[in-house]
Amino acid sequence: MVFCPKCGTENKDDSKFCVKCGAPLPQSKKVEAQQVSGKSPIIAAILNFIWIGLGYLYLGIKEVRGIPAFGYVIIGLVLVIIGFFISPIRIIGFIISVILAIDAYQKAKGEKGFL
Repeated sequence: MVFCPKCGTENKDDSKFCVKCGAPLPQSKKVEAQQVSGKSPIIAAILNFIWIGLGYLYLGIKEVRGIPAFGYVIIGLVLVIIGFFISPIRIIGFIISVILAIDAYQKAKGEKGFL
């Protein structure tokens, strides 16, 4: 069920507007999952592992946790550049790549994912 952000009334999951006050309702996570269907979870995971954010761009996800998908690509670039000089950053970058690869895989399968 979806609750109206304006009046708090409970609405059906597929409702776009509140049945009581008519205010627009936030989109559910199911809508996001439907938007990425048809894309390969394996390819999304591999892309996000090779370069942070590419898997999200492949899936057509515009933002994750308020950060644009292209922002993750920039973060990946920064981690690679800094990682050349500071070894622990490489380890942190690897861990982030694994987490985001799993997240992209889950999102491509229509699940919520980590983020």
